[in-house]
Amino acid sequence: MSGLVRQETVLRFSSGLYLTGVAAFLVVASSVAIRDHLTIPIFDDWRILDSYFSTPLLDWLVAPQNGHHVPLTLLLFALDYEWFGGRMHLLTVASVFCAWVTSVVLFLGLWISRGVGDPLSRALFGFVCFAFFWAAGSYDLLWGMNQGSVLARLLLFLALSCAMALRRRLSEADGAGLWLPAAAVSVGLLATFSHGMGFAVWISLVAVSLAGRLPWRVTFVFVAAGAVSLAIYLLGIEGGPEIASAGDALLRPVDLLEFTVAFIGAPVAVTLTGLGALAPESVYFASRWFGGVGLAAGAGLLLARRCRVGPWLEFSLGPMTFAVAGAAMVALVRLPNFPPEQSVDLRFLGWSSLYWIGVIVAVGTLIRGARARAAFVS
Repeated sequence: MSGLVRQETVLRFSSGLYLTGVAAFLVVASSVAIRDHLTIPIFDDWRILDSYFSTPLLDWLVAPQNGHHVPLTLLLFALDYEWFGGRMHLLTVASVFCAWVTSVVLFLGLWISRGVGDPLSRALFGFVCFAFFWAAGSYDLLWGMNQGSVLARLLLFLALSCAMALRRRLSEADGAGLWLPAAAVSVGLLATFSHGMGFAVWISLVAVSLAGRLPWRVTFVFVAAGAVSLAIYLLGIEGGPEIASAGDALLRPVDLLEFTVAFIGAPVAVTLTGLGALAPESVYFASRWFGGVGLAAGAGLLLARRCRVGPWLEFSLGPMTFAVAGAAMVALVRLPNFPPEQSVDLRFLGWSSLYWIGVIVAVGTLIRGARARAAFVS
């Protein structure tokens, strides 16, 4: 028993030290983004700025941008131009704010579901926050127009927190009423119309509702709401070259699968490249390998029953299914017009890293359960 007490003390100290380091990293990443973000328009920014001057404001706000509906980002873009001369300051601050709110949402979701009561769980929480900021800081926090990407990921975790709270209340026979499913649906709609990838939130909600054995009527509501939001979303798409050629990718299933797998494996390969352990020209090949291994490992973890119980279910299965669905969506619209190597572009790192967040959380859940059983036996 004394050995377990010493081990618990060491774990508490280590997790506290780790969380302190993570908090410091979050502050530094935020400071770098605010200090070094792009302050002049690039790429599509010029086209968006031109249309701002030539289109009625309301029409401009609801118009899709390269297949994405990003009204809030466009509003911030307009305000930034009017107030700060178009230096992207307001958009960057909004992105950093969304990243910090994501950390708060994660903590509150786990606290409500009693998922941060031990050192390992707190360390897992710290890792999720670190990975979120690391991926966002690699690209999204530095380019103001990517504010919608950070917002969509915030809304993903907010929707998953709603599902987590719903499952807990039902497990306690407390009854959940209608407000939690309604909140999850509302957040899902906001995510869909914050960035094109936001639609994958519905895939995650359906997956966690099935794995968490929520009532069938809840799953049906998520499916129906997702279908309606997709229909509304597509009504506003004018059919640009990426959207129009999405069907061509379906005729190339092998390339589609390869793109998706490389997309998932990119965070590991990019990390190794940054550490000097992998040559830059090998990133795409390594991403395919890491993606294949990661997908196989993730499938095995999720098949393990012990990974599908407890307060961490939504934050393991949810990000994983979101990332896989998002990878397939990107492959559908990008593959016919761009080389498959674009699957490892830094612009997608914030999305693909979600898969590995889910994998690490699932592994941590297994370790957490093993420690709890060992403590019970002894």
